[in-house]
Amino acid sequence: MPRISLNYSPRPRPRLFRLVTVCLAACSLAAAPAADTAATAASAPQPETRPPAHLTDAQDRLGTGRLNPAADARSQANALYAEALLLPDGPAADRDQAMDLFRRIIALDPSFADARVKLADLLLQSGQFDLALAQLQTAAAAHPDSLPIEVDLGYALRLRGQNDEARRLCTRALTRDPTLSLAIRVLLEIADDQDDLAGGVLHVEDILQAGGSHVPASSWLDLARLYIEIADADKAPPPNDVILKTRLPILQQAAAKSPPDPEALTLLAVTYRDLDRKADALKTFRRAVALNPDDIDSLLSCASLESDLGHIADAIRDDEKVSALSPDLPNLPGILASLYLKLALSQLEQNEVKPAGQTLASAQTRFPQSAQIRFYQAVQHRCEKNDDAALASLAQALALATPSQADAINLDYYRQTAAILNITGQKTALEALLREALDRYPDSPEWMNELAYFWADQGRNLPEALALSRRAAALDPANGPIIDTCGWVYFQMGRPKDALPYLQRAALMTNNDPVVLQHVGDACSKLGLTREAIAAWSRALEKDPRNGDLANRIDAAQAQAKNAHLRSAPNP
Repeated sequence: MPRISLNYSPRPRPRLFRLVTVCLAACSLAAAPAADTAATAASAPQPETRPPAHLTDAQDRLGTGRLNPAADARSQANALYAEALLLPDGPAADRDQAMDLFRRIIALDPSFADARVKLADLLLQSGQFDLALAQLQTAAAAHPDSLPIEVDLGYALRLRGQNDEARRLCTRALTRDPTLSLAIRVLLEIADDQDDLAGGVLHVEDILQAGGSHVPASSWLDLARLYIEIADADKAPPPNDVILKTRLPILQQAAAKSPPDPEALTLLAVTYRDLDRKADALKTFRRAVALNPDDIDSLLSCASLESDLGHIADAIRDDEKVSALSPDLPNLPGILASLYLKLALSQLEQNEVKPAGQTLASAQTRFPQSAQIRFYQAVQHRCEKNDDAALASLAQALALATPSQADAINLDYYRQTAAILNITGQKTALEALLREALDRYPDSPEWMNELAYFWADQGRNLPEALALSRRAAALDPANGPIIDTCGWVYFQMGRPKDALPYLQRAALMTNNDPVVLQHVGDACSKLGLTREAIAAWSRALEKDPRNGDLANRIDAAQAQAKNAHLRSAPNP
């Protein structure tokens, strides 16, 4: 009489010789007829269902109404089986008690194959391989067409080192039912024992591909999972890129199944990402999100890839979706604010000043207390030549820069503020800002140079300016503008002879920057080298043709030279 397997399902276990525990698949007691083999291969495998055993059928009863001895023994076996299933599982389980119960069940009903399989499982866990194998062989003989028992037997044979027969049994079973994950494990472990795990993967792939469209995505996912598990357990695992490249075609097969499987798509996307195939990863993550729009992890992955690929607006959109789904997610507000700024800067770099302003306005609405967003609004206002608005935004940024946002007042803040103050002619405020920047960054050649040049241009504090510029030059000797400042300070101190070598070297270092060339010309003019001065100014004017001051200097020098020539000409 057939019996039901009480919700018992196989679970993967670690390999023998590493940690020998095995959980064999529950057998199908009602063996599939041979005529069903073709149908099994032609359709997706379905869990077998059978009606419950009726222990009180008329044929099981004596004339007195009592069960006959055989039926009574089966009834007792069923009761003990239910008791055995209620025993605790895991480390706290009493293995000896469970084995005793299953032995009593088999003694009462030798045909109870489920009990034999479970007893074999416990025997394998305790290292009694021969006894376990005997139980499975008995069960297989009673149910020769049961694929789960065939795979269980193959697993036990592998544990005893009989790999050829184990491989044959599991190959045959997997060919008939590709959902038997234990068969995949056996085939991969045998291949790994023979140092050919990659060959084992190809062997299983061939079996699954032969099943065509009827092989479910779960079978391919089992192959991918078991391959990783077995590869990672090796003493010398394959390199990570080898694992990824081996896993990729398996997951591609899983993701190609219809209907699409979100897990398969996600795992494939992660593999693409780990292989640095970001465009493929993004495309696949988006497919996963289309199936599960509330999947926060996939949305975050999309946003990260979109940011890396320069699709900043898309990244903002996906991160905003995540924020709506999980408002308290740590770090997300900072990421979103950075994305808004990244988009705005990208727009500014492409001279899209108005769209950048719109992006920053949205960012300000989203994060009204962000000092950094206010700072970049100042940058945008400066690009649209609205200096008053730029200064107002900078002041707001400074006011919002609480200790938690202190990094908003950084080098860029000082640079932008200094540039605007210089353009708007606010010299007093500019000097105060430069002093503040140098106090904050006392070892910065940049701010030493800026303050020294400011003083030189103003003709004030020239000894201090010279000391600052020389210190900056010592710290950054390859910096052309700093070398120019040294020369310009000497010039303003009335020492053009000392200034000229610095200025000429700075012109070479800056590829003849027009401001530096103008300084060279000024020094030459002071030294009476009019021809050299005109030449330097002329080269500067070529690079800065709108500089009327340069044109006037050239005209004045040429007129002076002409007058000098006329005065020195001999009388006729």
